[in-house]
Amino acid sequence: MVSMRMAGALLAGMVAAGLSGCGGGDDGGDDGGGPQTPDDADAAGLYEGSMLLDGTSRNFVVAVAPDGTFAGGFGAAPGGTNPRTLYGNGVANGNAFTATGTAYAPQGAPFTAGGTTAPLTISNGLIDEGVRLQGNFVAGGESGNFTVNYRPEMSGRGALLSRIAGIYNSYPVPPPGAVGLTLNIDAMGAFTLSGGGCTATGNVSIQDPDVNVYSVTLNAAGCLPGVNYSGLMTLEDGPTGMNNRPVMFVVTPSQGMSFGFTGLRE
Repeated sequence: MVSMRMAGALLAGMVAAGLSGCGGGDDGGDDGGGPQTPDDADAAGLYEGSMLLDGTSRNFVVAVAPDGTFAGGFGAAPGGTNPRTLYGNGVANGNAFTATGTAYAPQGAPFTAGGTTAPLTISNGLIDEGVRLQGNFVAGGESGNFTVNYRPEMSGRGALLSRIAGIYNSYPVPPPGAVGLTLNIDAMGAFTLSGGGCTATGNVSIQDPDVNVYSVTLNAAGCLPGVNYSGLMTLEDGPTGMNNRPVMFVVTPSQGMSFGFTGLRE
């Protein structure tokens, strides 16, 4: 199996699918989130909109899990090759929120401050529940602001293990010479991810059956640079029908390594 640092083709897949998310973690295992109080707005769901980064607008998609974990990404500037992907955890305080995590840049398109990973901070966040999220973004010497709109039909489909169970192959189809992967999820949420002579194992679980955002754990021993990964998955529509395009993004406990998969049901 080949490591993918979640930019390039995977980000293109996320944007095409219209993925949404918010999340985080560290080696100590504390997600920094804490329970939501009844007075805090609920941001869980799928969103799509725009990120105005250093004066340039880019398409921005994000998935927010019920526990505040998020994953998402925004495309490159017009004519550019600098997409970014994000993973972290958001905390609501009434209708306001803040978030921290990690931003990832593809090889060959480093952050302005250098490198391909950078601490991420989202400030001045505003939740218009069931409508939109807004906030300011800073990572790797780059800064901007975003507005993403809630996707009610896709978010409201909810999460079902029987729905996400199936066999999925890498999509878009990898270019010549690249390794294609196959994701096989059973009715209990256990899965294998195989390709290039290597097989990783994992599990998909449900935080809230009313939200189309799943939790994922992945054991990639011998397949990826890290061993234990965790993150999110959503089930989107694809070119051959509804609920047939999983989009997964996972990170190691330190968030220093990331991996992503987008597929299409057989």
